[in-house]
Amino acid sequence: TTKWLLAVITTASHLSCLNPVEISSESREILPSVVGVDHIRPASCFASQTCAGGAPQQSHRRVKIQRVNQRVTPRLYLVEDFASPDEIDHIMRVSEPRLTPSHKGTVTGVRYELPIDGDPILERIRERMMSMFPGLKTRHEPTFRVRKYTNKSFHPPHVDYFESDDGSVLVLTIMLYLHSPDHGGETAFPRANGGKGYAFAPTSGNVAAWWSIYGQGDVRGKPGAMDPRTLHEGRPVQKGIKWNATLFVYADPKQAATVEAASHVHVPV
Repeated sequence: TTKWLLAVITTASHLSCLNPVEISSESREILPSVVGVDHIRPASCFASQTCAGGAPQQSHRRVKIQRVNQRVTPRLYLVEDFASPDEIDHIMRVSEPRLTPSHKGTVTGVRYELPIDGDPILERIRERMMSMFPGLKTRHEPTFRVRKYTNKSFHPPHVDYFESDDGSVLVLTIMLYLHSPDHGGETAFPRANGGKGYAFAPTSGNVAAWWSIYGQGDVRGKPGAMDPRTLHEGRPVQKGIKWNATLFVYADPKQAATVEAASHVHVPV
């Protein structure tokens, strides 16, 4: 009886991870506007191969999740060599023919909302991203926002904070750099490090991540409220081409404020 009950509980847990949701395809210029989500899932679900729909196993190694501003806020993180060359090539190959300008005369390059579900490679990348923040109860995020920036294109300053119609809030941004420009294209946070600023180099294969909300114990603001110090911009590409793929993570901001990043993440060899 005990073994049978344990099997039922385990199976139910896996099924809850796999439960699909209906999400609209509409999105905004800087932040996605997604509606129709009716439940949330623990971030630990994304670390399970079962949750990924049975994606093939890979050889992995542990890589440190670096807090780039350890003693000051906002909370910014860097993971080097997060994605393999094959994973990066896959994202760019699938997205390239579908890239379009956000609007006429845009300065923010071209983009595509890349569907994740049903593609084992993309599902593994999403799982890996979510495993960086264990304990975060998030809803199902269905797309990567892929952007390609050419000469002189950039992204204007903004904060990744958006309240969705379902009540969840964009609290976390995880950006994978796919292709490095020859010069320029940094993701810059002018208010970070006590106003001294910080900039992520757009190095292919690296991941930059940041919370858009105050964390628990931050004396500067209420936990879960928008943190204006996360204002950031994509600096102009001076030479070459820059690609990135971004996962926008929505959750309950109060719960998200209590979540800490893991110390390491397993990346493909």
